[in-house]
Amino acid sequence: MIRLNGSIELAPLVGLAERIVDIVSTGRTLKENGLLELETMEQSLHVSL
Repeated sequence: MIRLNGSIELAPLVGLAERIVDIVSTGRTLKENGLLELETMEQSLHVSL
């Protein structure tokens, strides 16, 4: 495992990683970079009180 910061969506495109784990809300950035969601690891819900 390699910890990356910043634009991690680029890691598979430049050969730094085969897959990434990212916390997303809409998935828009993944789609913009030509990436696909392969698996959902966990669902979470933000609740403002």
